[in-house]
Amino acid sequence: MLEEEGGLYLKLSLFSSSSYYLKFLLQILLLLCIMGFGSIFPQDDYIRVWTDKETYSPGEIVTISYLSVYMGVPNGGDHVRIEVFNPGGLKVFSKDTVADANGRGGASFQLSSDAMEGTYNVKATSLDTHIEGTTKFEVSAAAIGIFLKMDKDKAIVGEEVRAYGYLTQRCRCMVMLEIISPEGNPLILQEYTNILGNFSFTFTPNSTGLWSIKAKTEECCGYKGGESSTLTLPVKLHYSNITLNLSNGSYPIGYKLPISGFLNPPLPGETVELRIMYRRTLDSAPIYIGQEIETSRNGNFSFLYTLEEGFYIIWIEWSGNEDCFGAVSKPIQIRVANLPDLIITDVKIMPSCPVAGSVISSLAVTVKNVGAVKAEGFYVFAQVSPYLLKRGEELRQYVWYTSSVSVTGYEQAPPILEPGNETTIYLWAQGVPSSSYIIPRVSQLIFNVTADYPNYVNELDETNNNYTAIFEVKVTYPDLVIRYCDQIWISENTMILLADVSNMGEGAVGLTSPEDVMVEASYGNVHLPLNVSFSTRIYQHPETHRVALILHTSQAEGSDITTARLIVGSSISKICNVPRLPRDGEMVMFSVDPYNRVPESDENNNICSFRVKQIISPYPNLVLLPSDFATSISQEDGLRVLVKGRVRNLGLKNVESEFTIRATLKSESNIIEEEQTSPPLRIGAASAFSFSLPVKEEGTYLLEISADPYNHITESNESDNLVSLTVEVNLPDLTIELTGWVGDISPGGGVYFNYKITNIGEFWSPPPGSSIYVKSYINIGEREYLSTVDALSYDLYNGSQVWSGGVWIELPNLYASEYE
Repeated sequence: MLEEEGGLYLKLSLFSSSSYYLKFLLQILLLLCIMGFGSIFPQDDYIRVWTDKETYSPGEIVTISYLSVYMGVPNGGDHVRIEVFNPGGLKVFSKDTVADANGRGGASFQLSSDAMEGTYNVKATSLDTHIEGTTKFEVSAAAIGIFLKMDKDKAIVGEEVRAYGYLTQRCRCMVMLEIISPEGNPLILQEYTNILGNFSFTFTPNSTGLWSIKAKTEECCGYKGGESSTLTLPVKLHYSNITLNLSNGSYPIGYKLPISGFLNPPLPGETVELRIMYRRTLDSAPIYIGQEIETSRNGNFSFLYTLEEGFYIIWIEWSGNEDCFGAVSKPIQIRVANLPDLIITDVKIMPSCPVAGSVISSLAVTVKNVGAVKAEGFYVFAQVSPYLLKRGEELRQYVWYTSSVSVTGYEQAPPILEPGNETTIYLWAQGVPSSSYIIPRVSQLIFNVTADYPNYVNELDETNNNYTAIFEVKVTYPDLVIRYCDQIWISENTMILLADVSNMGEGAVGLTSPEDVMVEASYGNVHLPLNVSFSTRIYQHPETHRVALILHTSQAEGSDITTARLIVGSSISKICNVPRLPRDGEMVMFSVDPYNRVPESDENNNICSFRVKQIISPYPNLVLLPSDFATSISQEDGLRVLVKGRVRNLGLKNVESEFTIRATLKSESNIIEEEQTSPPLRIGAASAFSFSLPVKEEGTYLLEISADPYNHITESNESDNLVSLTVEVNLPDLTIELTGWVGDISPGGGVYFNYKITNIGEFWSPPPGSSIYVKSYINIGEREYLSTVDALSYDLYNGSQVWSGGVWIELPNLYASEYE
């Protein structure tokens, strides 16, 4: 049913496949009239058939046209079979066609390059009335055939038109293009074809009307001249287009669909036609509905259509006028039924900024019901590509879906979604809320998410349930560096080769489990490999391992035997024999990951080397190494910088007395200095110490640690008693936001609250080994009920790191007045 927005009822015209039978009934009535009044209505039944030319060459296209007349009127919709027979009587072409409303139709076919010369017979037979029509055409290989086409079937004044084609005989000939304007003025264009017989012309129509174009050639290459079929080109002043303000979709039964649009150019008072193809079901026969409507002053049109259950295809047509060509809008498909329709409007990943090696906790999927009735009992399903990782397991593709168990462990029912409403559903891998999966080193994560899987809900449209979410991944790599390497002489026969191996990169070495990395020490032809295990996590401070190679030469059975102990941290990795100790001036090299098995951000800093120096003097040597120090920030007893370190005696003599360790913390406005006493140190031993230096504010500080600052100890080298470090004092800044809740707020009920914690500060929280405490409670009146404190050990790094969680609170069974 059609209505204008003002309420005016518009007349509908119905046309369907039954129109043929109505026409046939009229023809029977007309036949009866003729039988009764033959002298008044003379009988006139025929089919006239013709071709576009009388003579063709092999390879040319033959165009056949016909006019079907029955009972003296054009026989629209007549089924006509066109057949062509060669001079030998063999059928070379056959096609069944349908005449248009004016009884006209036709077909085209191309003659083969070796087509038989002679007379071809054409027969057009009506399959409805059995009336026949015939014609003939000639095929002569002695004449040049011309095939002509144009790059457009209509044009406007001033627009360039290209006419092109080819000769059926491949030779270079002069082709003349004859162009006749609507006023009858001829225009002749001439051009030689190329060696293949191809040609091309361009011309610009300068008046409106029907232009005719034909190509000719005179005798050439031993062939008679020929001409092409005559093509026609309608020319007007403007093109036009129709915009229909409607999109594909689904609607409930009885909905008044607003259909509007505009005609360009904006012509007032023009008649546009609404076309609707309607099917009650997909298998039922189509019903075509048409309606004429007049455009407004600005070329706009609008009306309402009351929808019935079924399937619709809607479009708008305009036949054009003297100055403008007609236009047809894009067809729109809609379905009408009282059903829900679920779509996914958004997908978010937790955490929101995925980093390679970090953990994905969940997906937040927003589902909306755009149907006419509520949807209930549906689940959401997702798959991720490429594969994710799980600690201690192989690569695999984990399936993400709505869990039947909530975070608190209670059974949860599938959501119920009213029309027009939307809800956020959280998905976990394998449906387990506690699962955590690791992002590999890939540039993107692609989640294919489906609402209502596996189709529990009968929906209006089952094709719009899918959503593809693409998340950019920050790819991080480790950077293995040997930060320090040196020698220590214990005695003439014993020395230690030292190296500090660190991961200075942003990424972990092993994403799912600690991974061993080879470190090789070499001098001369001696190569000593050992393995260092790196963890799967990256903290603010680099992960560093001390590697020591103890070489000792002893006498056994009259010969020197040199043994090597390879030590990582406090454990002995390997004991073996080596040919000798390093010689004076010999190059010693430490190399980490020498075979490049670990992908790194920088492969050029994996080597450290030095030349061996023999014993110089038998004195102690107090050494402070940067790799022996670690700093952190504490707020437990005011804002403090915590310093932990070690002082080593790398000399050849024991330190027999106590000595001083001094820590100095400098800023632009303040200097903090503390001292402590270190005990005596044997050769090769180390003594640990720590400082807690108070600071008043955030900022950048210079930390200096010095051993024996008053030079009470005589040493072989005084230059390595001081180490300087830069310390950044930046605090975390945590914010908490309540993001939603589900449950029953009533006496004895329970509520699950969702919240997220964001660190917007410049420092990560909490430090290793500590937790964030979240207090959750409900105020009822002036009283606080069910206060809970949760300890979260999740690390919130700087850079707006987000942690999402929730808490379940059961409400006390109080009187209703207490809730008010």
